Amino acid sequence: VTLKDAIQSGRLVDYEYYPHPMNLTDSEATEWRKLTLQIVREMPADSDKSKTVELSDRVKMLLIKRSRIAKKAVNKVEIATEIVAESFVDGERWLIYCEDTEQLQCLMSSLNKAGFRPVEYHSSMVGDKGATIEWFKKFGGLLVSIRCLDEGVDIPSVDHALILASSQNPRQFIQRRGRVLRRSEGKNLAVIHDV
Repeated sequence: VTLKDAIQSGRLVDYEYYPHPMNLTDSEATEWRKLTLQIVREMPADSDKSKTVELSDRVKMLLIKRSRIAKKAVNKVEIATEIVAESFVDGERWLIYCEDTEQLQCLMSSLNKAGFRPVEYHSSMVGDKGATIEWFKKFGGLLVSIRCLDEGVDIPSVDHALILASSQNPRQFIQRRGRVLRRSEGKNLAVIHDV
Protein backbone atom coordinates (compact mmCIF):
# COMPACT_ATOMS: atom_id res chain seq x y z
CA VAL A 1 0.00 0.00 0.00
CA THR A 2 1.42 3.38 -1.01
CA LEU A 3 0.77 6.80 0.54
CA LYS A 4 -1.32 7.60 -2.53
CA ASP A 5 -3.47 4.48 -1.97
CA ALA A 6 -3.98 5.38 1.71
CA ILE A 7 -4.99 8.96 0.81
CA GLN A 8 -7.40 7.80 -1.91
CA SER A 9 -9.01 5.29 0.46
CA GLY A 10 -9.54 8.04 3.05
CA ARG A 11 -7.19 6.61 5.69
CA LEU A 12 -4.79 9.56 5.38
CA VAL A 13 -5.37 13.21 4.50
CA ASP A 14 -4.01 14.85 1.38
CA TYR A 15 -0.90 16.98 1.84
CA GLU A 16 1.24 19.76 0.45
CA TYR A 17 4.97 19.09 0.28
CA TYR A 18 7.54 21.91 0.31
CA PRO A 19 11.21 21.01 -0.16
CA HIS A 20 13.64 23.69 1.04
CA PRO A 21 17.11 23.40 -0.51
CA MET A 22 20.05 24.56 1.55
CA ASN A 23 23.75 25.01 1.04
CA LEU A 24 26.49 23.46 3.10
CA THR A 25 28.99 25.79 4.75
CA ASP A 26 32.50 25.88 3.24
CA SER A 27 33.86 23.54 5.90
CA GLU A 28 30.91 21.14 5.53
CA ALA A 29 31.34 21.12 1.73
CA THR A 30 35.09 20.45 2.10
CA GLU A 31 34.42 17.51 4.43
CA TRP A 32 31.71 16.22 2.03
CA ARG A 33 34.18 16.27 -0.89
CA LYS A 34 36.88 14.59 1.21
CA LEU A 35 34.54 11.76 2.22
CA THR A 36 33.27 11.40 -1.36
CA LEU A 37 36.85 10.88 -2.59
CA GLN A 38 37.42 8.26 0.12
CA ILE A 39 34.21 6.49 -0.89
CA VAL A 40 35.22 6.48 -4.57
CA ARG A 41 38.65 5.06 -3.68
CA GLU A 42 37.08 2.29 -1.60
CA MET A 43 34.55 1.23 -4.21
CA PRO A 44 35.35 -1.92 -6.23
CA ALA A 45 36.64 -1.22 -9.72
CA ASP A 46 34.17 -3.60 -11.37
CA SER A 47 33.39 -2.41 -14.88
CA ASP A 48 30.19 -4.49 -15.17
CA LYS A 49 27.49 -1.91 -14.34
CA SER A 50 24.72 -4.50 -14.49
CA LYS A 51 25.96 -6.24 -11.32
CA THR A 52 24.88 -5.18 -7.86
CA VAL A 53 27.94 -4.07 -5.93
CA GLU A 54 28.31 -5.32 -2.35
CA LEU A 55 29.54 -2.40 -0.26
CA SER A 56 32.27 -3.00 2.28
CA ASP A 57 31.72 -2.07 5.93
CA ARG A 58 34.21 0.78 5.45
CA VAL A 59 32.23 2.23 2.50
CA LYS A 60 28.99 1.93 4.48
CA MET A 61 30.61 3.76 7.41
CA LEU A 62 31.90 6.52 5.11
CA LEU A 63 28.46 6.91 3.50
CA ILE A 64 26.83 7.25 6.93
CA LYS A 65 29.45 9.77 8.01
CA ARG A 66 28.89 11.81 4.83
CA SER A 67 25.10 11.72 5.18
CA ARG A 68 25.40 13.12 8.72
CA ILE A 69 27.03 16.23 7.27
CA ALA A 70 23.81 17.01 5.40
CA LYS A 71 21.55 15.95 8.28
CA LYS A 72 23.37 18.17 10.78
CA ALA A 73 24.16 21.07 8.43
CA VAL A 74 24.41 24.31 10.38
CA ASN A 75 22.22 26.26 7.93
CA LYS A 76 19.21 24.03 8.64
CA VAL A 77 18.51 25.80 11.94
CA GLU A 78 18.27 29.23 10.31
CA ILE A 79 16.09 27.93 7.47
CA ALA A 80 13.79 26.12 9.92
CA THR A 81 13.39 29.27 12.01
CA GLU A 82 12.53 31.26 8.87
CA ILE A 83 9.95 28.65 7.79
CA VAL A 84 8.27 28.78 11.21
CA ALA A 85 8.35 32.60 11.26
CA GLU A 86 6.75 32.78 7.80
CA SER A 87 4.22 29.96 8.13
CA PHE A 88 3.28 29.09 11.72
CA VAL A 89 -0.18 30.14 12.89
CA ASP A 90 -1.31 29.87 16.53
CA GLY A 91 -3.39 26.76 17.10
CA GLU A 92 -1.51 24.65 14.54
CA ARG A 93 0.36 21.55 15.66
CA TRP A 94 3.87 21.26 14.19
CA LEU A 95 6.25 18.34 14.64
CA ILE A 96 9.85 19.32 13.95
CA TYR A 97 12.26 16.41 13.44
CA CYS A 98 15.91 17.01 14.36
CA GLU A 99 18.90 14.71 13.86
CA ASP A 100 20.28 14.84 17.40
CA THR A 101 20.23 16.67 20.73
CA GLU A 102 22.77 19.25 19.57
CA GLN A 103 20.66 20.26 16.57
CA LEU A 104 17.52 20.22 18.72
CA GLN A 105 19.06 22.58 21.30
CA CYS A 106 20.31 24.96 18.58
CA LEU A 107 16.84 25.06 17.02
CA MET A 108 15.11 25.51 20.40
CA SER A 109 17.40 28.48 21.11
CA SER A 110 16.85 30.00 17.66
CA LEU A 111 13.05 29.64 17.90
CA ASN A 112 13.03 31.15 21.41
CA LYS A 113 15.09 34.13 20.18
CA ALA A 114 12.54 34.58 17.36
CA GLY A 115 9.74 34.84 19.94
CA PHE A 116 8.32 31.31 19.76
CA ARG A 117 7.85 28.91 22.66
CA PRO A 118 8.73 25.47 21.32
CA VAL A 119 8.47 22.34 23.45
CA GLU A 120 11.05 19.57 23.21
CA TYR A 121 10.34 15.86 23.20
CA HIS A 122 13.03 13.17 23.19
CA SER A 123 14.16 10.12 25.13
CA SER A 124 16.63 11.98 27.38
CA MET A 125 14.49 15.04 28.08
CA VAL A 126 13.91 16.36 31.59
CA GLY A 127 10.27 16.30 32.65
CA ASP A 128 7.21 14.19 32.03
CA LYS A 129 7.08 13.00 28.41
CA GLY A 130 3.43 11.91 28.71
CA ALA A 131 2.38 15.30 30.09
CA THR A 132 4.29 17.03 27.29
CA ILE A 133 2.40 15.06 24.64
CA GLU A 134 -0.97 15.67 26.34
CA TRP A 135 -0.24 19.42 26.57
CA PHE A 136 0.75 19.48 22.88
CA LYS A 137 -2.39 17.57 21.87
CA LYS A 138 -4.55 20.08 23.74
CA PHE A 139 -2.87 23.39 22.90
CA GLY A 140 -0.73 22.77 19.82
CA GLY A 141 2.38 24.73 18.99
CA LEU A 142 5.85 23.58 18.02
CA LEU A 143 7.05 20.17 19.22
CA VAL A 144 10.75 19.74 18.48
CA SER A 145 11.80 16.11 18.57
CA ILE A 146 14.42 13.54 17.76
CA ARG A 147 13.75 10.06 16.31
CA CYS A 148 11.62 8.97 19.27
CA LEU A 149 8.41 10.15 17.58
CA ASP A 150 8.98 7.83 14.62
CA GLU A 151 7.18 5.02 16.44
CA GLY A 152 4.72 4.66 19.24
CA VAL A 153 3.35 8.16 19.82
CA ASP A 154 -0.02 8.90 18.25
CA ILE A 155 -0.99 12.54 17.70
CA PRO A 156 -3.42 12.52 14.74
CA SER A 157 -4.18 16.23 15.16
CA VAL A 158 -0.64 17.16 13.98
CA ASP A 159 -1.12 19.18 10.81
CA HIS A 160 2.44 20.31 9.96
CA ALA A 161 5.80 18.57 9.86
CA LEU A 162 9.18 20.26 9.48
CA ILE A 163 11.85 17.68 8.70
CA LEU A 164 15.48 18.61 9.30
CA ALA A 165 16.74 15.03 9.57
CA SER A 166 15.62 13.34 6.36
CA SER A 167 16.39 9.68 5.91
CA GLN A 168 16.71 7.38 2.93
CA ASN A 169 15.25 4.64 5.13
CA PRO A 170 11.85 3.87 3.53
CA ARG A 171 10.28 2.86 6.85
CA GLN A 172 11.33 6.12 8.55
CA PHE A 173 10.19 8.11 5.48
CA ILE A 174 6.70 6.60 5.76
CA GLN A 175 6.52 6.89 9.56
CA ARG A 176 7.50 10.56 9.61
CA ARG A 177 5.02 11.51 6.93
CA GLY A 178 2.41 9.22 8.45
CA ARG A 179 2.59 11.19 11.72
CA VAL A 180 1.24 14.29 10.02
CA LEU A 181 -1.05 12.58 7.47
CA ARG A 182 -3.28 10.75 9.96
CA ARG A 183 -6.95 11.64 9.85
CA SER A 184 -8.33 13.75 12.67
CA GLU A 185 -11.58 15.61 13.20
CA GLY A 186 -11.53 18.87 11.24
CA LYS A 187 -8.25 18.05 9.47
CA ASN A 188 -8.45 17.76 5.69
CA LEU A 189 -4.93 18.73 4.67
CA ALA A 190 -1.44 18.41 6.11
CA VAL A 191 1.68 20.41 5.25
CA ILE A 192 5.22 19.01 5.15
CA HIS A 193 8.33 21.18 4.97
CA ASP A 194 11.52 19.26 4.20
CA VAL A 195 14.90 21.00 4.57
